[in-house]
Amino acid sequence: MGALEFRWGVLIGLAGLAWLYLSYYLGMHTNGLALVQVMAMVGFLIQIVGFVLALRVVHRAYPEMTFLEGGASGMRIAGIVAIFSVIAQLGYLLLIHPEWPELMATEIAAYYEAQGVTGDDLEDYREGARTTYGPRSNLLQAALGALFFGAVTTLITMAFLKRKAR
Repeated sequence: MGALEFRWGVLIGLAGLAWLYLSYYLGMHTNGLALVQVMAMVGFLIQIVGFVLALRVVHRAYPEMTFLEGGASGMRIAGIVAIFSVIAQLGYLLLIHPEWPELMATEIAAYYEAQGVTGDDLEDYREGARTTYGPRSNLLQAALGALFFGAVTTLITMAFLKRKAR
């Protein structure tokens, strides 16, 4: 199973990296919060579809594997995807778009200002956005997001595959 898991982890990780960079160059990171949300949702969908496809391939190759073995396989794939996600974010934040935290702080402050928030409250939102979209938080979110989506998708996919096999 190891080679299949590694191959699919790398493939899903590279697809996520490609989407992150492509969506930036398509202008989805610099044209408002709505496009940022669309970009993030598509990134999640890429990971979910990747995990479903990976687990189907692994299950076909090893139909005798148990639910727990499938879960462990999915988590190994998720670990590889998490590593790629962190690498992708590092490249993004250091080379591609280092002004990302400040851009998001400005976008979020503009959103709340349009809602009538002013003064210290507005500055609190701006500072919170700098923290939420800062490098440390982005790297942690990338790793934990890959692990979380990998775990949930694995559990659901393995339940369907095992039920279908009966």
